Order: sequence, then C-alpha cells, then structure tokens
Amino acid sequence: MIFWFLKSTCYCDEPEFIYPDNYSESLDTYLEYTGQTDGEGRKWATNSESDGRYHSKWMNMMYPRLFLAKNLLREDGVIFISIDDNEQSNLKKICDELLGEENFISCITIKANPRGRQSDNFIATLHDYLLCYAKNNSLIELNGLPLTKDDIEDFDNVDEKNKFWRELGLRQRGAESLRTDRPDMYFPIYVNPNDLSISLQKSETHEIEVYPKKIRWKRG
Repeated sequence: MIFWFLKSTCYCDEPEFIYPDNYSESLDTYLEYTGQTDGEGRKWATNSESDGRYHSKWMNMMYPRLFLAKNLLREDGVIFISIDDNEQSNLKKICDELLGEENFISCITIKANPRGRQSDNFIATLHDYLLCYAKNNSLIELNGLPLTKDDIEDFDNVDEKNKFWRELGLRQRGAESLRTDRPDMYFPIYVNPNDLSISLQKSETHEIEVYPKKIRWKRG
C-alpha cells in the first residue's frame, strides 16, 4: 500500500493567497508568472477574499493537481489531504468527483493549535482537517496500532483471517451507562431457554424476559 500526503491549507485570515509552483525563478518573473504584475512590472490584484470568484479560482487550481495525484496513485493507495475550514467543503466536493464518494475513508480532525488561532474574528479555531481517500477502497486495509499486552490478553479469539477479536457484553458500562441516562436503551430482550438464542420480540419460543440490571443496553 502507498500513502500520499498533500497539504493544501488556505487560512481565512490571509488577505490574499498565491500558488508558487517554481521557486527557481527570479522575484520579477515569479510576480509576473503568478499574475501579480504584468510584463512592465505593474501590479495586479491577486485572489483576495473580496473576489467574487475567490473559491472558484482555488478549486480551479486544485482540480488538475488532484487529477494528476489520482493518476499517479497506486490502485491500493491512499491519499491524505490537509485543509482548513476555509475550503474543506469545496475540497471534499472535488475529491468526491475525482476519486468517488465510495472511496471516501474519513475526515480526520487534527488539533493544530491548542491555544486557538488568535486572528479569528469570532471563535479561535483549534483544528484543521485531514481528508482521507482511497484509490480503490476494496483493495486497501488500514491497520491500527499494535495490540498492547493487555489487548492481547483481552482479544483472545482469532477468526479465519487470523484477526483477533473479543467478546463484549450487551450491557453499557462507563459514561451514561444508567438506564436513567438513556431510557430508550432500557428494554427487555427475549431468550429461548432451549438454545439460548435471543430476540427483540416475545414469542412461544422466546418467552423469557431479560432486562439489564440498573444499567442500559449497549448500542451496537
């Protein structure tokens, strides 16, 4: 499996933004190349937030780059794209179109600035986003962290794919575990005394009512 990381952050507190693709050019050439000046050195407006096509220009810049990234990505590859609030929704629309909604894996929230962005007008933003897409989600397998010693003791069953699993009770424990916290999760289940199978409906075979004691059922 191959992972690609593409950072495309555009902070809303910037008055304008430019996309330098070639740092080897001189400053004058660069300013002309990015549309900030003409051939005679006269300055032109850049893509400011007051521009009516501000988001459209950003999307036009990103689309061919993501199209190329998709073509370069292996079939079992995954791409991660860093973005902030300013263009996150637009970026997801582009990725849904290019990579397919079915290949969307997750939008991960990253705590980027614990103090909050001080230049924000209303709420100090703490986070950015990391959009994750697969080239083909049927070919990928994202593994978590290795099991700890306690996990290994807890996950003491193995399935046909050599994956470890554990049995969990039907009762909720910990936070909001009391039936008064979630009354809609406190109800009977019905047990067949012959084979111990369960049902949510009472019947001739499933007639024994079982309620969780004090606590509520765990949501599946």
